[in-house]
Amino acid sequence: MSWRDLMPAAAPPFGGPPYRMLDCSMLFVEFEADRAEIERITPAPLQPAEHNRLIAFITDDAQMSHSFDFHEGGIFQEVVYQGRPAVTTPYIWTSTDTSLLAGRELYGMPKLLCDYGRLTLAANEVHGTLERFGHKMIEAHGVFDRLVDPADIPLAGGLVYVRRIPSPDPAWPHIEQVVWIELENYEISECWAGRGTLQFGVGGSSRMTHLLASPGSSAWYAKGSWDLPHAKILDERRIGGSQAPAPDPGAYAVLLVDGIDDLELYHRYEAEFDRKSFEAHGGEVLVLSEEPDVLEGDWPFRRLVILKFPSTAALNAWYRSPEYVLVRGLREQAARQRMAGFPGLASLSER
Repeated sequence: MSWRDLMPAAAPPFGGPPYRMLDCSMLFVEFEADRAEIERITPAPLQPAEHNRLIAFITDDAQMSHSFDFHEGGIFQEVVYQGRPAVTTPYIWTSTDTSLLAGRELYGMPKLLCDYGRLTLAANEVHGTLERFGHKMIEAHGVFDRLVDPADIPLAGGLVYVRRIPSPDPAWPHIEQVVWIELENYEISECWAGRGTLQFGVGGSSRMTHLLASPGSSAWYAKGSWDLPHAKILDERRIGGSQAPAPDPGAYAVLLVDGIDDLELYHRYEAEFDRKSFEAHGGEVLVLSEEPDVLEGDWPFRRLVILKFPSTAALNAWYRSPEYVLVRGLREQAARQRMAGFPGLASLSER
């Protein structure tokens, strides 16, 4: 993903993933929740775990490239997707707009803004609050007496979110995606366990106050770092709308090389070609040939390359991306060529 893929395109507020969690202090308090409320907050097609336990969390974070310092809190929930255990956050608030945008726009995290705050540590106790517009929403407290393995925190599997993209046009459908994230380079420097207490205050639009069936039990305090990488879309469907969008026939880039004047420089271009950026824009190499089967006329070209992209916008975004601009000049210096882009054709009736 290029930073140019983010909004606003002319001046994106942060870069694309991976996002490095530089330092995170985390307070977790486990509690029993009402089963009917657990089922209500679980977004289909996810299924709630068989138990009724949820975990409230309040954290102090630094995660670049979107935020050097921010406060966050919400609810962790264990769920199941197609037999795979995972964790989602039905409620999550964050104190910076860049953290909100990164989580909400890219991964489908249901983030809302909260006030800035900090965890407080005194003796062997950790206290945290989450507030919005000055109103207390979550207050968590833990007393810790033993060092434990981070695996003791009952959060199993990857992260999963149901990302919903509403359509502004009632004739066009909404988009719903199942987004799966596997954290990378996950390192917990210390993890303490103990007992915790929990209170919910003003729920706002969340109805979060309906969840609490017990005031807390087990608690953990941990510090760590990790990378939030690109996600995987496991499923996508369209909901509603009276007009189904036509499938995008894609777009093609055709490169015709007349001759190569500097073979060493051309090999350098091939070696420095950023395949990750190319594939991130949906690029595929369909043809790369120097030995055509000439069926008619003359064929004066030394090499033919045909590339496919999911759309004209994707083709142009790749061609103008900083990663490709860096190496494109090498090819232009090394060879005599011509290159053009063409929209795909959904059917012959379009002609």
